[in-house]
Amino acid sequence: LKAALFTTYDGADERLLVEHLLPLLLKLGHESESEGKERQSFLLELDRRLKELHDRLVVVSSTVREEDAEPHEGDSSTYGWIWRSIRHLTVGSQRKAVQHAKLWLLHWGAADAGGSEFLEVVVSSANLTMSAFKGQVQAAWRACVELEPRKADARLRTWGILPDFLGALADSARAADGFTPFLELLARAECPGGVSFVASVPGTHSRQDLRRTPWGAAGLGTIAPRGKATVTASILSPYVGSWTEDALRRWC
Repeated sequence: LKAALFTTYDGADERLLVEHLLPLLLKLGHESESEGKERQSFLLELDRRLKELHDRLVVVSSTVREEDAEPHEGDSSTYGWIWRSIRHLTVGSQRKAVQHAKLWLLHWGAADAGGSEFLEVVVSSANLTMSAFKGQVQAAWRACVELEPRKADARLRTWGILPDFLGALADSARAADGFTPFLELLARAECPGGVSFVASVPGTHSRQDLRRTPWGAAGLGTIAPRGKATVTASILSPYVGSWTEDALRRWC
């Protein structure tokens, strides 16, 4: 793993990152659930790998952390040190904003400079929280595309509104430098054929703005096939548990 961008609504759960996600992505040689010297070796190896990737792992969320989250063994009091190497950005630097997308961009490559490199793109319904991975049913779309040696504006345009979405996040977080490497990765790869992205960002947009950058429903209009046939959309919703009438109405 050479770099990664993760977006989440809730603040990322350090326990999820340290005990589950990072060991998987970094292919660590020790187990997080080990004890004694084995666990110490795991934490030292994780710390070393994170230092090697300093500021190349970026997490974007609406909040730093949920204040009312239930405390877990091994939460921020134990694992808060990971943020010395992982860059955590929050939206809303200029005005109140919400980051609700769940997008992962993972840059993979061989250890030597001559090896192939790949960009893995994941769009899912999962936040970076333990409950999202352990107690909820999620859905995801994934693609892995090979990276070209050089970036090109023509390749960047094949990703549609996705680069503009990253730009909007950068503006809201006031951290353009945190997103530039990932825009450059998109410019080194062709978007998979037949794929169109739709995204929404906070704010009020004029018709002129939406013609230039079609957010939300305007974006759905641009990808709908031409003609008079009926177009349907599938909406993912939670179905394990119970709904009150008021909660269902508000969700709709």
